Amino acid sequence: MKKTPYWPTIFVIGFVHIVAFLGVWHTFEKGVSFLAIIVFIVGYFWTGLGVTVGFHRFYTHRSFQTSKVVAEILLALGEMALQGNRDGWRTVHLAHHRAPDTLRDPHSPVAWENRLYGFYWAHIGWLFFQPLGNPSASDRTRSLGYAFLGLFLPGLILFVFEGWDGALSGTLLAGFMRVVFVWHATWSVNSIGHLWGSRPFPTKDNSRDSWIIGMFGLGDGYHNFHHAFPWSAINGFSIPEKLSDTPGTIISAMGILHLAWNIQSPDNSGKIPETQPGLISV
Repeated sequence: MKKTPYWPTIFVIGFVHIVAFLGVWHTFEKGVSFLAIIVFIVGYFWTGLGVTVGFHRFYTHRSFQTSKVVAEILLALGEMALQGNRDGWRTVHLAHHRAPDTLRDPHSPVAWENRLYGFYWAHIGWLFFQPLGNPSASDRTRSLGYAFLGLFLPGLILFVFEGWDGALSGTLLAGFMRVVFVWHATWSVNSIGHLWGSRPFPTKDNSRDSWIIGMFGLGDGYHNFHHAFPWSAINGFSIPEKLSDTPGTIISAMGILHLAWNIQSPDNSGKIPETQPGLISV
């Protein structure tokens, strides 16, 4: 079936990467302040958690429950990562789980004969074509607002403390470059997470566990575990695994603070259930 290029996404991905590369040039030419680095790290952490805790484990798999206020904060942080609107993200991810590593999977690297093309497709290529889902006008407006905030709020923060030089540095480094870093961390779960790593669980796909992707992808590198137990809020059985799963640690802390409840996790048998409640569309 012929695929239709989706030019709005192609333009956004290309434009953000070009501006991010300008940020690299600006950093080498002009240097970067300690505050800009801190804003970059904080932005990477919180918008990354907006994707992993918010879009992924809460809105898609319903692996825990929380209040409307916390849910809205997770929504804002997730959409500030510029990965599309919440419902579109959920639609794509559920489609991935329902037919993993087949041609019906939106972003499988192993469903193609050419493995190099499969890597490209899973990592970024699939994004260049007509997206799944059809968000409402209000959802699009909200997503654009949060995306704009994600790109330019860092520059505003740096402007307050460092003036126009700080505004430029903050926008390029902690805005655009941070978005690119979070993008590739997420996309690596789709590509590398189905090609290289360990397979402790006999799932019906090629999902892999990778501590490297887990470190940069804020815990979602335990992808084989996730495919075995998609409804689990916490990836891993051992204490080291759980502690290295940043989203799971955050959700557990939220539970202690009574900000999350009904937190789902498998029993210690490690047996994959026949039905996967985390794959039900909501």
